[in-house]
This record gives sequence, structure tokens and C-alpha cells, in this order.
Amino acid sequence: MENINFKQTVSELRRNSILEGAEKIFCEKGYYKASTKLVAKTAGVGEGTIYNYFKNKRQLLLSLLEKIVMEPIKKIMMENPPDNPEQFLKLVIENRSNFVKKYGSLLASLLTEISKDPKLMDDFYQKIIRPFSDLLENYLQKQESTGRFRAINPLIISNGIIGAIWLNSAFKESSLDNRYQNISQEELTEELIDWIIGGLITKIPEV
Repeated sequence: MENINFKQTVSELRRNSILEGAEKIFCEKGYYKASTKLVAKTAGVGEGTIYNYFKNKRQLLLSLLEKIVMEPIKKIMMENPPDNPEQFLKLVIENRSNFVKKYGSLLASLLTEISKDPKLMDDFYQKIIRPFSDLLENYLQKQESTGRFRAINPLIISNGIIGAIWLNSAFKESSLDNRYQNISQEELTEELIDWIIGGLITKIPEV
């Protein structure tokens, strides 16, 4: 049993090393100019080793995006997310803001290339974006079923929330709109929470 666990640990470490190498090379070269040979050299493994873990460069890219985009948010949305929607949204917004701060330029660069390949773009949506949207939809449906939220279309609302978080975070971390320089992360988070909750909370009828 110990031997099996040791092999699993080594395998996970090697896979993570390859993904870290891929992140560095994709950042430097972009997706199309990157090669598995360069990734292998950066990761300190043989090129053939990459194919023990990933079918091809496309799968390597999608696995990297899943690791940096989805894994951090899964911990919030799947491991006992707060019932209180304000607390839940605060965690989600801060998580996605930190992601944009760390990986925003890399993701923007990769998406520019990915968008030129319809099949790759579809894979990106189905394997990276859609799971996030589905998790958020499930949370919204739960809040609706408890009566905290009004009757909603969870698909529209979840994508609206995702879009608002991504766009505001992107503006804050870039120089596209310098008005965001005077807005703190705390203010940004509070404004988004108030706006989202204000539109979803069940209104008590006036007597």
C-alpha cells in the first residue's frame, strides 16, 4: 500500500511539474508556438513523459486551464459553500479577482488564440466555463428553493454574475479604465454583492 501511495505521489508531482512547465511556455510563446519539447525541457522531463499524462498539446492546455481556472473555485462551490449568499458571493468574487490578478494576462492571451479554433473554443467552454456556470446555477436554484431568492432563470442569472465579476475584475487589474484605480477591492466586492443580492432577494410585499 505504501509503495502504491508513493507511486501516486510521484505521478502527481510529475504531472504538476509538466503543468507548471506548460504554464511558463504558454505564457512566453503562446499556444500555437509552444511545443511539448519546450514544455518537457522546462519541466525537467523527457518529451515522451508528457504523453504518459496528456494525449496531446490540446489536452495539456485544457488541463492547465482547468487547474488554474476551475480547481480553486471548486473548493468554494463544492466543499460546503456558505448558505448565506452574501458570504458565498464574497468568497467567489475574491477568488475570481485573485485569479484575474494572477492569471488574467495569460488567460487573455490564450483566449485570443483559442478563439481562432472553434473546436478548441468549444472544448474550453464545455470543460472550463460550463462547469463553473453549472455549479453557480445549482447554488442559485438552492437559494430559490429555500425562498431566499425570487423565482429566476438560473442560467441567465449565473452567466450574468460571472460576466459582471470577470469584467469588473479585468478592468481593475488592467489599465483599460483608469477610474478603477481609485476603487479598492473591498469596495468592488461590496458593490457587486449589493447589486447581485438586491436583484435576487425575495421582496416582502408591502401591506
